[in-house]
Amino acid sequence: MIPETFLAKGGANTIAVRVYDDKGDGGIVSGPVRIATDDDDDMLLINFSGIWKFKLGNKKVYKDVDFDDSSWKEIKVPQTWESQGYSNYDGHAWYRNTIDIETNFNLKDLYLVMGKVDDYDQVFLNGELIGEHWGDEIDHAFSRDNTYNKLRGYKIPNKLLTRGKNVIAVRVYDGGGVGGIYEGPVGIMKEANYKELKETYSFSEHDHDVFNTIFDIFNW
Repeated sequence: MIPETFLAKGGANTIAVRVYDDKGDGGIVSGPVRIATDDDDDMLLINFSGIWKFKLGNKKVYKDVDFDDSSWKEIKVPQTWESQGYSNYDGHAWYRNTIDIETNFNLKDLYLVMGKVDDYDQVFLNGELIGEHWGDEIDHAFSRDNTYNKLRGYKIPNKLLTRGKNVIAVRVYDGGGVGGIYEGPVGIMKEANYKELKETYSFSEHDHDVFNTIFDIFNW
């Protein structure tokens, strides 16, 4: 994702690519190489790709709206956390983002799409759990079921999203390999666009029926 503020409009822009290879062929080995738009991102009403707050560990208060995350590190979403300085980290981590909803924004029939998460997630909006892919997988030795390769999509409950400031907090557990919110789209989508996207991709849409059980398991 190229932040708009990085581009020099009407002037020269320079792309620099740092590469490391430790065996076999190296370098940029296939294409195409280009700057392009993403059709999936174009389906979003609001795109949350970019910089989020990030913290390793696992505390219940991290989901709270009034929690002070000013000391947290920043991380790019979507992108693995290993590629951003957290090499070989397996375990719990949290993401937080404060978003501003305009006064004329239609708050009905919306979905929060969180891209792909490696491996498991719980998503909170304004302190309330709105969806998860967690449950039995976590309870049974973190068995893999291709969860990491499914887009997350969760319906936003009526009246939970408000005009003005809103806080999204995402609890992630990675059991091995790379971790984090690593692929988009990430943002808010209308129901019609969400249903269209589901026809193309495999989605994870677990609700939060096991919420209390999960909290008991981890003794929060």
